[in-house]
Amino acid sequence: MSRRSIARLSVSLAVLLLLILPLSSCSDDDESPTAPAPDPGLGPNEDIYLNEDNGHYYQAISGSFAWSAARDSAAASTFEELTGHLAVVNDEQENLFLYNDLGKDVQRYFLGGSQDRDSEDFEEPGGAWCWCNGDEMSYTAWHTGEPNNGGGEDYMAFIWGDAPVWNDVPGNWNVNAGFIIEYE
Repeated sequence: MSRRSIARLSVSLAVLLLLILPLSSCSDDDESPTAPAPDPGLGPNEDIYLNEDNGHYYQAISGSFAWSAARDSAAASTFEELTGHLAVVNDEQENLFLYNDLGKDVQRYFLGGSQDRDSEDFEEPGGAWCWCNGDEMSYTAWHTGEPNNGGGEDYMAFIWGDAPVWNDVPGNWNVNAGFIIEYE
């Protein structure tokens, strides 16, 4: 069995496990109590890409998901014994890689950023943004005027358009197109 087949099987099994036993990481706040469960068919048609600049692998998963379901699915995924999480963007190169080099259009895909409403630094619209893996948010690529908290927007996604910029969106964003897993 090839490494890619094993990786696809691993992601599929992780998603099936998620349907049985949800995981918890990052913020558990989600504005959608009926967050859709990830499709158990994930994996076979999804490619994994290596970012040679940081040595991390990435996978873009298509479909409509609540942010918490995307987070839990990513956390349940593994590739070559590496644990997954929603993508964390630490610099401009990584942002460009995610936007341009994952083999598909990732506009409206969830990233691993969320706003921690329990933090003492919380304030709308721009306070207490954090990455789901615990990394400090030292780099940002917000679209002009974002984050703006245009109605309970505490989660991060690539916005649509020509540039790899971010938008704050609700956890149950109805135009979400997928999410990006980072394996490290």
